Amino acid sequence: MYTKKHYLLLVFLYAFISMEAQPPKREMRATWIATVGGIDWPKTTGATSQKAEMLKMLDSIQTLNLNTVFFQVRSRCDAMYKSSYEPWSSDLKISRGSDPGYDPLSFVIEECHKRGLECHAWLNPYRYNKTGDGWTGANNWPSNYERTHPEWLLWYPDNVILDPAIPEVRLQITNIVKEITTNYDIDGIIFDDYFYPYGGTANQDAKSQSQYFEAWSDAHPGKTVHDWRRDNVNRMIADVYHTIQATKPYVAFGVSPFGIWTTNTNVAEEEGIPLPSGISGGNMYQEIYCDPVAWLKEGTVDFYTFSYYMSNCVTVDENAETTAGNMSKGAKNPYLKASDWGWQIDPDGLRYTLNLLHDRYPHTPLMIVENGFGAFDTVEEDGSIHDDYRIDYFKGHIHAMKESIEDGVPLIGYTTWGPIDLVSAGTGQYAKRYGFIYVDRHDDGTGDFSRSKKDSFYWYKKVCESNGEEI
Repeated sequence: MYTKKHYLLLVFLYAFISMEAQPPKREMRATWIATVGGIDWPKTTGATSQKAEMLKMLDSIQTLNLNTVFFQVRSRCDAMYKSSYEPWSSDLKISRGSDPGYDPLSFVIEECHKRGLECHAWLNPYRYNKTGDGWTGANNWPSNYERTHPEWLLWYPDNVILDPAIPEVRLQITNIVKEITTNYDIDGIIFDDYFYPYGGTANQDAKSQSQYFEAWSDAHPGKTVHDWRRDNVNRMIADVYHTIQATKPYVAFGVSPFGIWTTNTNVAEEEGIPLPSGISGGNMYQEIYCDPVAWLKEGTVDFYTFSYYMSNCVTVDENAETTAGNMSKGAKNPYLKASDWGWQIDPDGLRYTLNLLHDRYPHTPLMIVENGFGAFDTVEEDGSIHDDYRIDYFKGHIHAMKESIEDGVPLIGYTTWGPIDLVSAGTGQYAKRYGFIYVDRHDDGTGDFSRSKKDSFYWYKKVCESNGEEI
């Protein structure tokens, strides 16, 4: 058997099942626009310049034949829109809480719809700041939660978050989603992977444990504080889903959590999901208290997202040769090729996984949110980059998706990792390149960050323009 880094570890079921469901009438070809820290946007100051910058991005997205934008509107208990609850974001190159002179979300929605693009508002539900500090100096807005509701905050060395256990926090998040859904012509709401912080929670929530856990445990005998934390997140997800359904039921709600669901065999067995021995990596069920299996069972999300890069094998042979993977490792499959970093290339495994997930959740549309190939790239004397190996990787996986749709899998969307070279999250290297666009930066610190298009860029542009017919 083989494993994958994706939304859940459901890949470890053993049967391949042919489906009879109809393929989706509309697929989602999406991209993320991250605003936290100005990762993607904005790079400039002032409404006029920022609007021009956004229009250039949206024109490019339209040219690439994508149809959906995930626009990050709330990254640190702040707003890229006019909010009754939280301050204007300092990521707009202003002091936190200062009026930017326009409404970015309203502008992006209008311009997306002009181009036939859906706009989904992307929120981080709990994150207050991505350092262990509060908001200080010019960003010390009078109504920051550390001033108005310090009891709502949990403080970690590298994070400050809203406490998921507090009912008023859950209500605040729900009200924020309701306001966005009511006031804006959005097509969807999406959360990403920030729940309880990565690295785990020791006793940072001791106060809320004393206030809420005892009563909860009386109603849930045999359950632990870890189960309680998961339930805190699950209740928030359910409240948000039902609020959207009551407000604008056509607005889609999805979550894209990070990494492996669980590495605990007992947890998997309780859900009837076989989990082979030897699985390693981040256990998000226990680390950030993320339980997407519960959301799918309860029907509190509208679609299901996962990441797929590679596959591993499992063997009882303790001396078997191993291979690397994304947050996982396993036995090497002698029949598969591998990347420069040892990640096994297995497009057939993607088709297997899609059918497997559809069998388990037959009424839930699926979306692949990460799929990519890290490799060394060489710049020729004329500046060209011939990356046929990357094209071959994507060809195989796109073909596997096409076959899965023909099998009856309701696959609605696909995004690659990543469109442009960036520092590898796994190894911290510039040399491990994923993008269709080359960035002149190297592990020794040299390079001017100039950009150039690889062969794969022109190939993938044709793929998008032809709606996948030309691969």
